[in-house]
Amino acid sequence: MPKIYFNFKQHQIVPSAYLNDWLLPLFLDHLPFEACARIWDVIVLEGDSFLYRASLGILAVLEPRLFFPDRKELMELLKGENKPALEVAKREGRPLDGGKYEVYGVDEETLWERIDQMDDWWKESTWTRLLSRELPDI
Repeated sequence: MPKIYFNFKQHQIVPSAYLNDWLLPLFLDHLPFEACARIWDVIVLEGDSFLYRASLGILAVLEPRLFFPDRKELMELLKGENKPALEVAKREGRPLDGGKYEVYGVDEETLWERIDQMDDWWKESTWTRLLSRELPDI
């Protein structure tokens, strides 16, 4: 993730440039429905902090593709509108009836593998925040 951060910083890409497109429709435009439904289930169970975790998971899956030399091409990828990737998918005959990121190989399983890899550090920090919020006297 630090490589993504520095690359985005170099291209002057702030989270608001792509997160609004992800969060307002709750990922429905960019992810296959099955992945969205699973994310929504966890949001109901754990709360809206999972939106951040899911966003990090998406960036982790997209990481190998996020190192374009120019800002315009990187923004096209983040918006799911990268023309070369779409052309390759069409040429290979892949159905593109899911979310925009399906063309990059982002599906429920791949995304969840990345989210699960964050489990240890995420649960620890969430647990610490929960304790400090709910039991401040301890």
